[in-house]
This record gives sequence, structure tokens and C-alpha cells, in this order.
Amino acid sequence: MLMDETDTAKTNYLTPKEVAATLGVSPITIRQWAQKGDLPSVMTQGGHRRFKEEDVSNFAQKISTQLKKTKETLRILIVDDDPEFSNYLEDILSSLSPSIVPKKAADGFAAGKELFLFQPHIVLLDLRMPGISGVEVCKSTKRDPSTQYTRIIAMTGHSESSEIETVIEAGAECCLTKPIFKEQLLEAINISKYPNIFTGSTK
Repeated sequence: MLMDETDTAKTNYLTPKEVAATLGVSPITIRQWAQKGDLPSVMTQGGHRRFKEEDVSNFAQKISTQLKKTKETLRILIVDDDPEFSNYLEDILSSLSPSIVPKKAADGFAAGKELFLFQPHIVLLDLRMPGISGVEVCKSTKRDPSTQYTRIIAMTGHSESSEIETVIEAGAECCLTKPIFKEQLLEAINISKYPNIFTGSTK
């Protein structure tokens, strides 16, 4: 369905960036949901995607997200076979707020188990691990209806563009290149969307 730009401006339509800010995810994730038909959208004559506020609200309820609110805890699963690096990320997250609950998994098999037991809101996922790769973990997570809306932030110690593109196509919001610094991690998590979690300074 094509709509004129002025029509979307007159009614309650949101841009992908506005929807991303509302749901606390990246615009890439919004585009993927729209392309799969999970989140209804319309296209303007200029080729821009727009979303009805009502559809966004209904979708938020569907994935158990309260608009512009956060849950009492933010569960983050760290999946990496390097214990020193996992501990480093855990220390950063734990220092931010007592409401953040980090947990570690050393490989893809453990990650699959924790996705159902721990039910994380966000997964920090290393791409290269023994056994099941991070890309495969990402694909299986997004294929499963019970975990498909879990946010995945990939991590890699390599900079091969094909590998990064593959995990993004599989559903990851972004891919951070190691070493990962605190500021990069916080930006990827999008801390401004969790005001009840991050009540203090993040510096």
C-alpha cells in the first residue's frame, strides 16, 4: 500500500526511528520485523516505511513490551568462550545497576539452554565458538517463536565483513568488534531506553 507523505503526516504514523525509540530496539530490527510481516507498515510514494501508532502498540503488547517502560530487571546473557572477556563484560554490566542481571554461557550449547531457562532480554553473542557458532545460535533463536524477539548483539574479534553481514541478516541488531569498550557496549544496549534500570551515572 502506497501513501502520500502528507497523508502519513496528518495521521498517527511513526517513522522507523520513532518506532525503534519507542520499543527500545534498533531501526534495523524494526525493518526486519516489518519485512517479515510481524509489524504492519505502509510505504510512502517516496519509498519510506511508516507505522500506525495503534499497530505499534498492539505489537508491543504481543511481545510483552510496555511502551516507554522497562521491567524490574534487565536480564543479559553473555555468550563467549573466553572467560576473561566474559568476566570483563559481566563486571561492566553489574556495575551499572543492581537491576541488571548478567549471566554467562561458555558456548552455543549452553546458550541454547539459558535462552529458555534464563529468558534474557538481550544476548551478547560471540560469533566464533567451539561447537555451535554464534551465527547458528542467532538463527535458531530468531526461528523459535518463544525467543524470536530476544535482542541479539553480536561480538567478534575478527573484522570479516561476510561474517558480520551474515549475523545481521540472521537477526542480530549489530556486531561489535573486540576489544569492546564500555561506551560502545552501552550504546549498543541503548541504555536511554531503560530509564528505570539506569538511574545513576554510567560514566
